Amino acid sequence: MTVPTRQPVGRVLFVEDDQDVTKSMIRWFKLHDWTPIHFSSVKPALQALKKEPFNLVFTDWNLFGDTSEPLVREALKQGIPVRICSGRDAPKGLGLEAVWLSKSGDCLKQLNTLLEEIGKGSS
Repeated sequence: MTVPTRQPVGRVLFVEDDQDVTKSMIRWFKLHDWTPIHFSSVKPALQALKKEPFNLVFTDWNLFGDTSEPLVREALKQGIPVRICSGRDAPKGLGLEAVWLSKSGDCLKQLNTLLEEIGKGSS
């Protein structure tokens, strides 16, 4: 008997520089039938975003002394939903239409709701 394989729901551009968080989140995305494409810094992630299709950008804000602001701006310009999961509060006055999730809060619960909504839209 063959077990049916589930098709991935979509591709997530995942940007995180903490190895422990990265391992956990990659497992989490795969468990929810998403294909995570991981980068640990902004520049290569931004290059990938400009070349490849993604259904979601999920990023930390502070990455090796840089911020993910250019990545977030490009994703929003392309109409891709963005979720920023950070241990810091959102900076004021940037004018970004991204949703900030707190690493210390219910980040995964909020992300799960989002992934379900996006998944329903892609079927």
